[in-house]
Amino acid sequence: GIDTTQGGMAVREFSDYENISEYAREAMAWAVNAGIINGVTPDTLEPQGQATRAQVAAMLMRFIENVVK
Repeated sequence: GIDTTQGGMAVREFSDYENISEYAREAMAWAVNAGIINGVTPDTLEPQGQATRAQVAAMLMRFIENVVK
């Protein structure tokens, strides 16, 4: 029941946007716009990297706070 169709251009502001796999771009755009993913640094997402347990916990918490309400 969560609308994940709204995207946006915010994800394109990251310098490594082109490294996001084609299949994941729409989902990443939504996650960035929803405030779930902030980036590893102010200008990088590191989309081909591995998330730490702490990063995943932070994303889940932001999902609950920003989306589930």
